[in-house]
This record gives sequence, C-alpha cells and structure tokens, in this order.
Amino acid sequence: MNYDNKKIYTAFLIPSLVQALIVAIIAVILNAVNDVLIGYTSPIGLLLIAVGGLSTAFFGARFQYKYNNKTIKDIVTDFFKIKQPVKFYILIVIFLIIDFAAVITGEGFVIESPAMPLLIFLKAILFGGIEEIGWRYTFQPEMEKRFPYAASTIITFIAWSLWHILYFCIDGSIYFYSASDIVFFLIGLLTNCFILSVIYKKSGSLWLCVMTHALINTGAQMSHYVLPICSILSSMYCIILACVIIIESDFKVDTKKLNANETADFFIKYWNRLKIKYFLTLAFAIIEFMVLILLSFVGLFLYIPEIILLGNDQNSHFMLICVYYIIFQAVVLYIYRAIKFFLNISRVLSEDCDPYRYCEMYEQLEDNRRFLRGKTGKHFFLSNYYVASCIYITEYSKALDKLEVLRDKNKRKKIRLAAFEYYEGAIAIGENDIDKAKKCLEKINDLVKDINKGKGNKNSRDIVIGLTGLIALKEEDYEKAEALFSQRLIGRKDRISKMSLCYDLGLAKKGLGKEDEARKCFKEAAMYAGDARFELADKVREAYKAYDHLE
Repeated sequence: MNYDNKKIYTAFLIPSLVQALIVAIIAVILNAVNDVLIGYTSPIGLLLIAVGGLSTAFFGARFQYKYNNKTIKDIVTDFFKIKQPVKFYILIVIFLIIDFAAVITGEGFVIESPAMPLLIFLKAILFGGIEEIGWRYTFQPEMEKRFPYAASTIITFIAWSLWHILYFCIDGSIYFYSASDIVFFLIGLLTNCFILSVIYKKSGSLWLCVMTHALINTGAQMSHYVLPICSILSSMYCIILACVIIIESDFKVDTKKLNANETADFFIKYWNRLKIKYFLTLAFAIIEFMVLILLSFVGLFLYIPEIILLGNDQNSHFMLICVYYIIFQAVVLYIYRAIKFFLNISRVLSEDCDPYRYCEMYEQLEDNRRFLRGKTGKHFFLSNYYVASCIYITEYSKALDKLEVLRDKNKRKKIRLAAFEYYEGAIAIGENDIDKAKKCLEKINDLVKDINKGKGNKNSRDIVIGLTGLIALKEEDYEKAEALFSQRLIGRKDRISKMSLCYDLGLAKKGLGKEDEARKCFKEAAMYAGDARFELADKVREAYKAYDHLE
C-alpha cells in the first residue's frame, strides 16, 4: 500500500472513528446513569452529538488543508457553491424520484406545516450533509486512486456504516432499533453511498452531495411507513443506475484515426451494442422483480414480516412500484444513452475538427435503412452538424438542400428555424451576399423576439450575436465585430467553434490595428486547428504563420 492510501487512513478514517468511539462510550456510560439524558433533548446530548457527529467533517477538512492545500475558505466555498450545471440537479431529481418512489406512489409525505420541510432540511445539512466533507469530498476520491469505483463505494459504505453505528450510540437511537431495522438502514446507506458517489464523481461538487444527503434525510423523516421490500427495490434500481452512469462515462470513444467508412461502421455497431445493453439492463430489472417475489415466498414460509409481500394488503402497491420503476428506468436509460451516443457522433466535427469525414459518415448513415430506422436524414441533431460541416468545407448547395428538409420537419420550432436562418446567413456571407445575410438576420429577430426565458433565450442570443458579428466583419465594422466575437467566445467548449471564433476575432483585431492581440488570437486558433485539413483550418494556420516571426 502506497503512502497516498496510508495517509487517508491515518489522517482521516482512524481519527474520525476513534473520536466517534470515545464519544459513543461516554454516551453509553451516561445513558446507564438514570438521571442523565442523551440525544437531541438535552444540552449534554447535543454537545456529544456535535463532537461525535462533526468528527468526519473536522478530519476531512483537516486532511484537505494538510494534503490538498485547501484553505477553510476554499472548503466553505465548495460547501455552499450552489451554482452548478442544471444537468446535475436533474440527475439528483431522478435519483430522488427513484429512491422515494414507494412514498410518492403510496401515502406520500407527512407535511404538518409549510415550513416543516425547510426546517428539517436545514437541520439535515447540519446533522447529516456536513458529513460529506469527510466521505465524498475526502475519503472516496482517495479510495478511487487505488480501487475501482464500485469497490471504492463499498469500502466507503463499510467505513460509513461503522461510523453510523457509533453515532446511533451517541444520539441514543440505537436503543430503539431492532436488528431488522439496522439491516434495512444499512441497505439504505449502501444506496446513498452509490447515489452520492456518482453525483460527486460526475460533478465534483461538495454542495450537490451536501444538498442530496440533506434531501434524502429530510424525505426519510417525512415519509410514511413503506413496505421494506419496496425499499429494497428502490435501492437496487438506484445502484443499477449509478453503476450504468459510471460504466458509460468511463467508455471513451476515439474515432480520429478512422476513415469515414470505418467511422460509420463503428457508430452503427456502437448503436446496436447500446440497444443490446439497454434490453439486458431491463431484463436484469425484471429478474430482480422476480427474485423479490421469490423472497416474499420465503418470508411467508418462514414468517419474516419484513419481506412478506404475497397476501399483504400492500401487494398492489408493490406491483405498481415495480411497473413504475421498470418504465422509469427504461425512459431514463434510453435518454441517457441516446444523448451520450449522439454527443460521441458530434465529436467527429466538434473535437476532431474533421468536417469532410463527418459529411461522408453522415451520408453513409443516411443510406443505412436500419440505422435509426432510416430517419437519419430528418434527425435534427445529426443533420444540424451535417449542415455545419458542409458550410465549413464550402459545400453550400448540400447545406441548403438539407436546410430545406429540416425546415419542413421543424415548422413550429422557432429556435430551430432561427438556427437554420443563421446557417443560410453564414452561407450568404461565404458567397459575399451581405444583403441576403441581413435578410436572414431580420428573420432570426422575428423568430426569436418572443423567446425570453431559459436556454432558448440563451441560444437565440447566441444565434443573433453570431450572424451580426459575421456581417460586421464582412462590412469591416471591426470594433463591433470584436465585441460580438469576444462575447460569443465566452463559454465555448468545442474545439472547432473556438478555432473559428478565435480566427474571426483575430481578423477583427487585425482590422483595428491591434497586431499583438491579433497574433495571440491567431496563435490560439492555430492551436485548436492542430493538424485539421479543411479550408478554414488552412486559413488559420496561414494567418498565424504571417505573425510567426514575431514570436
């Protein structure tokens, strides 16, 4: 075992458990004295809970300070960094829906007053969410340096379980739990480990783990009684989803060395494999359902009330939950895998900067009647990238033909129609037809004038700024072009867009006589262009080469 793994045990895990153990022993001794109260109802009980409960947060923060060079300010900032990508909040909502499906489809939550959920949530952050400084923020990432994700999560679960048993001795709840209560609690804890670990692994956000932990605790406190076997079902589906997300995330697609034919064949096989994996996952979910039915027979035969389903008055509820889970999982997995698949296809253009290969690949996929049931040509996402690729390689007639097909398919979707007008305007710029480009801009403004909320508004602004900038550059209004391209460049992530925008910004700065700034823009554009082989990439390299002697 290397030093990196030893330090997480000696500097975090052992001190956290030892501190909790010492406080637990004190709490047990005090509990044995009849006139000393422990728990949340007495000052001494709250003191013990604070000292024992904050052990993981304290030693986690200490570990971050000592080994990861994080200050207290850094940790507090991470703890309350609410601004995170929307997709991670959506992921949390999905997990919460699955985790509390039995409650949602059953008797619902117990809400005695409007303020009650908020008060419980705030308490759950202080007496639950704060633990994440130790477990997800510190311990599990160190485990993942040595072990795979699933093994690291299980190791974290074991350590977290030991700590929780000690914590139950501190707050006095251990005296009210039966053996079966402990077992089902540990099943829930294992589920939470997978939920929280996948959230942290995907987002790197301490706040999202703190919030999710607190929401789970809040939901659990406000829930009606749920048939234990339903809780097991929830746990299994959450764990499956977490593992699928990690497995899919770890799968990297690299088609850069493939030609167009090989790339098309690769994605056809990739899509077929995804469909097989999708149906296998659903089959596994159905098998789990059948195992639970069998388990219920065992419970009925041996009379174990916690797992008896058959003959129970809640069996219809259980069946409803099973159907709910299978349908929900089918939808979630399909959407997740489909999005990932199409993003991987788009990388041929966006990251590999190979519009020629994307066009050839797209045309082959379009000719394959089995791929996407022969509807590739009308698929907005794939066709949108095809139009962009055609424009990059100045195949304007192909781009215009495809735009006509897409317009007919998306007549009522204003933001998409605006995007099509942007492409037509960009083609007009390429053909030196400024008047036509301005007419396209007018159409865009008419289409997006009513879009003033959310992502649609952001996309519409980006479209307007983009075409306005191209027109300004063509009309040699360099000051306006500089401002617009600088604005549009902010937040861009894909390589080909950054290359194109840096080049256009460099032209604008050159027109303003800002030679040094223009050189920096051309240098950055050339870096993004790399060894890409198409007309714009060649122009970028030529522009940078003209300044190369000034380096």
